[in-house]
Amino acid sequence: MAGVVHSCADTPINGELDAQWQVLRIQYVDGDEVVPTSPNRYISFYRYTIQFAPGSIFNHTGNMVYDESASTISVEVPAWTSDFNEWGLDVPENPYERPYVTSFNVEHLSAKNLTLVTPEGTVITLRKY
Repeated sequence: MAGVVHSCADTPINGELDAQWQVLRIQYVDGDEVVPTSPNRYISFYRYTIQFAPGSIFNHTGNMVYDESASTISVEVPAWTSDFNEWGLDVPENPYERPYVTSFNVEHLSAKNLTLVTPEGTVITLRKY
Protein backbone atom coordinates (compact mmCIF):
# COMPACT_ATOMS: atom_id res chain seq x y z
CA MET A 1 0.00 0.00 0.00
CA ALA A 2 1.48 3.37 -1.01
CA GLY A 3 0.97 6.58 0.93
CA VAL A 4 0.95 10.12 -0.31
CA VAL A 5 2.14 13.05 1.79
CA HIS A 6 1.28 16.64 0.99
CA SER A 7 2.88 19.69 2.50
CA CYS A 8 1.29 23.10 2.90
CA ALA A 9 4.46 24.92 3.97
CA ASP A 10 5.12 28.27 2.34
CA THR A 11 8.39 28.19 0.48
CA PRO A 12 10.61 31.10 -0.51
CA ILE A 13 9.75 32.68 -3.86
CA ASN A 14 12.56 35.21 -4.13
CA GLY A 15 15.57 32.89 -4.35
CA GLU A 16 18.58 33.99 -2.31
CA LEU A 17 16.81 37.21 -1.22
CA ASP A 18 14.35 35.41 1.09
CA ALA A 19 16.31 35.44 4.36
CA GLN A 20 17.29 37.55 7.33
CA TRP A 21 20.11 39.98 6.52
CA GLN A 22 22.32 41.85 8.99
CA VAL A 23 23.22 45.45 8.10
CA LEU A 24 27.02 45.71 8.11
CA ARG A 25 27.55 49.21 6.73
CA ILE A 26 25.58 52.22 5.53
CA GLN A 27 27.36 54.61 3.16
CA TYR A 28 25.58 57.92 2.54
CA VAL A 29 25.99 60.00 -0.62
CA ASP A 30 27.76 62.76 1.36
CA GLY A 31 30.52 60.29 2.30
CA ASP A 32 29.38 59.59 5.86
CA GLU A 33 29.57 55.94 6.84
CA VAL A 34 27.79 54.16 9.69
CA VAL A 35 28.56 50.70 11.03
CA PRO A 36 25.60 49.59 13.18
CA THR A 37 26.73 48.00 16.43
CA SER A 38 24.45 47.47 19.37
CA PRO A 39 21.71 46.67 18.80
CA ASN A 40 22.39 45.20 15.38
CA ARG A 41 20.02 45.99 12.52
CA TYR A 42 18.39 43.36 10.35
CA ILE A 43 16.24 43.39 7.24
CA SER A 44 14.25 40.23 6.58
CA PHE A 45 12.66 39.40 3.24
CA TYR A 46 10.18 36.55 2.88
CA ARG A 47 7.79 36.08 0.00
CA TYR A 48 5.91 39.44 -0.11
CA THR A 49 6.95 40.70 3.33
CA ILE A 50 9.79 42.89 4.58
CA GLN A 51 10.68 43.43 8.24
CA PHE A 52 13.12 45.88 9.78
CA ALA A 53 14.34 44.64 13.19
CA PRO A 54 15.13 45.31 15.97
CA GLY A 55 13.52 48.70 16.10
CA SER A 56 13.92 51.11 18.98
CA ILE A 57 10.38 50.32 20.12
CA PHE A 58 9.19 47.51 17.86
CA ASN A 59 9.90 45.89 14.51
CA HIS A 60 8.56 47.50 11.34
CA THR A 61 6.81 45.22 8.86
CA GLY A 62 5.54 45.97 5.39
CA ASN A 63 4.83 44.62 1.94
CA MET A 64 7.48 44.18 -0.70
CA VAL A 65 7.80 42.96 -4.26
CA TYR A 66 11.11 41.73 -5.62
CA ASP A 67 11.56 42.12 -9.38
CA GLU A 68 14.56 39.91 -10.07
CA SER A 69 14.79 40.85 -13.75
CA ALA A 70 14.91 44.59 -12.94
CA SER A 71 16.98 44.05 -9.75
CA THR A 72 14.57 46.15 -7.69
CA ILE A 73 12.64 45.75 -4.46
CA SER A 74 9.49 47.87 -4.01
CA VAL A 75 8.57 48.48 -0.38
CA GLU A 76 5.39 49.76 1.29
CA VAL A 77 5.05 50.20 5.04
CA PRO A 78 2.13 51.84 6.89
CA ALA A 79 4.01 55.04 7.75
CA TRP A 80 7.43 56.67 7.85
CA THR A 81 9.19 56.63 11.21
CA SER A 82 12.56 58.15 12.13
CA ASP A 83 13.63 54.62 13.14
CA PHE A 84 14.15 53.97 9.42
CA ASN A 85 17.30 56.12 9.56
CA GLU A 86 18.87 53.25 11.53
CA TRP A 87 18.63 51.06 8.41
CA GLY A 88 19.92 53.72 5.99
CA LEU A 89 16.58 54.98 4.69
CA ASP A 90 16.50 58.73 4.15
CA VAL A 91 13.67 61.01 5.27
CA PRO A 92 11.09 61.12 2.47
CA GLU A 93 9.99 64.35 0.81
CA ASN A 94 6.70 64.13 2.72
CA PRO A 95 7.25 62.07 5.91
CA TYR A 96 3.54 62.30 6.82
CA GLU A 97 2.25 60.68 3.63
CA ARG A 98 0.74 57.25 4.23
CA PRO A 99 1.66 54.62 3.29
CA TYR A 100 5.42 55.17 3.05
CA VAL A 101 6.60 53.79 -0.28
CA THR A 102 10.21 53.41 -1.35
CA SER A 103 12.43 51.07 -3.34
CA PHE A 104 15.89 49.55 -3.41
CA ASN A 105 18.11 48.72 -6.34
CA VAL A 106 19.78 45.37 -5.79
CA GLU A 107 23.40 46.07 -6.68
CA HIS A 108 24.66 42.64 -5.56
CA LEU A 109 22.96 39.48 -4.32
CA SER A 110 24.65 36.18 -3.52
CA ALA A 111 24.12 33.35 -1.06
CA LYS A 112 25.96 35.33 1.65
CA ASN A 113 26.02 39.03 0.66
CA LEU A 114 23.53 41.69 -0.37
CA THR A 115 24.10 45.31 -1.43
CA LEU A 116 21.12 47.65 -1.72
CA VAL A 117 21.00 51.22 -3.02
CA THR A 118 18.22 53.62 -2.00
CA PRO A 119 16.70 56.15 -4.45
CA GLU A 120 18.82 58.84 -2.74
CA GLY A 121 22.01 56.85 -3.44
CA THR A 122 22.69 55.46 0.04
CA VAL A 123 24.46 52.10 -0.17
CA ILE A 124 23.46 49.47 2.40
CA THR A 125 25.78 46.46 2.74
CA LEU A 126 24.35 43.33 4.38
CA ARG A 127 25.28 39.72 5.09
CA LYS A 128 23.00 36.73 5.41
CA TYR A 129 22.46 36.04 9.07
